[in-house]
Amino acid sequence: MIAGLCATAGPAYAQQSGRQDGRRQEGRPQQPEPPPPEEAAEPLTGAERPMEALFAGASTGQRRALALDFNGAVSAVNDSDVVTGEQTQIDGFYTNLIADLVFERRTGRTETGATAGGNVRYYPELKQFIAADYHVGTGVAGRVTPRTMLRVDSAASLAPIGLPGLFATALPPDLGEPLPPGTNYAVNNDRLFTWTGLTSFEQRFTARSQLVMRAGGRASQFLTESLENNDWWNVEAGGMYRYRVTTTRSVRTNYTYRRASFGTLSGLDIDRQNTDEHVATVGGTADYLVSDQQRTMFSAQVGISTVSLPLTIDGDGASRRHRVIGDVSVAHQMGRSWLLVGTVERSNRFDQGFGGPVFTNGGSLALNGFFNTRTDVSATFSHTTGRPSLAGADQRFWTTGANGRLRFALSRSWALSAEYMYFAYNFRDAPGLPSLIGVPQQFKRHSVRAGIVTSLPWLRR
Repeated sequence: MIAGLCATAGPAYAQQSGRQDGRRQEGRPQQPEPPPPEEAAEPLTGAERPMEALFAGASTGQRRALALDFNGAVSAVNDSDVVTGEQTQIDGFYTNLIADLVFERRTGRTETGATAGGNVRYYPELKQFIAADYHVGTGVAGRVTPRTMLRVDSAASLAPIGLPGLFATALPPDLGEPLPPGTNYAVNNDRLFTWTGLTSFEQRFTARSQLVMRAGGRASQFLTESLENNDWWNVEAGGMYRYRVTTTRSVRTNYTYRRASFGTLSGLDIDRQNTDEHVATVGGTADYLVSDQQRTMFSAQVGISTVSLPLTIDGDGASRRHRVIGDVSVAHQMGRSWLLVGTVERSNRFDQGFGGPVFTNGGSLALNGFFNTRTDVSATFSHTTGRPSLAGADQRFWTTGANGRLRFALSRSWALSAEYMYFAYNFRDAPGLPSLIGVPQQFKRHSVRAGIVTSLPWLRR
């Protein structure tokens, strides 16, 4: 899956756009030039909607040297759950409390980000807090030499058990941002602790060529005695070589190795299995500046994934499976206030709830922008279909998620918010899954929430 497609501001586009605008205003011909040193390895990180809004928490075009902000929200929420054949534990009316501290620091050579906070629910009928999550994330990126960049990210969370990893998304975390919290996807009050880490090394050989090496891992510990599968981990490493054909177009090749350890498989006489995956892809990116206010970024890749399975569902022993994978992503900036992002992908996912990798086809669409300086809106939709690698071709599942939010600024620090969220999944055609993490096989939730949000700048420079 293409990483780095996000709706946050990036210095690369701001500087590149300014240069091109200047050339047009001065009537000079457009000449190719080497990429600026601030540009990231993935051009789609420049996707942005740089409009300056009244509410500070809605703007994405700000790049500050030093900032410490408090972001919070208090909302009245009503969740309507539908569980076939089982009883949900956490639907109904509740009060949602969110609090996050966000730190950013930028110098001429380094960029640092950190986030820490929590998301808790209080149910008045039960008179207790249920399905709370707590999370922290840190990230540091620095220029070791004029042509060498190093980035390190780490995140940890204590959250309810859910299935957020199987819902496609076009907006991955930014530097220092933690994993997406699982509270919205919680279907019971069981908990798990998750840690992730990622290190990347970028080396420019010339203005046109670049090598990026990455290594990271993830581990989860289930904090419930009722589950057979009480822990899970995976590690991965790989590299990508990019060659810039022009200032706005590049080609690339990528290789990634992943290894995961899954827990006990229900109904099978095996305590633990390790799965290996080799992924090789080729692709390219393009950046089209249609006008001063219209910009489209395009990225695509295709390749082969080879998965080594130590056990098949019919007990035939170890097997190796090959699958064509790929993805296409488009980000279109409409003026300074709107951004549309879409992704379609075919991939393998390692998830702790399935005893092995899952083959998926998915797509997502995200739209966010401003009606005016006071009113911002965002909407997302995603759908995924797939099947566990250990199951037969007729054993499939699907997930669907949608979200819409409208915010109205009262001041620079306070805003009113109204939001609707929907998600559903169905694993009934994949028997026994995802029983390893103790969630219902079929689930649907409609959630409506309204409240007040704040973004308080404690330190700005």
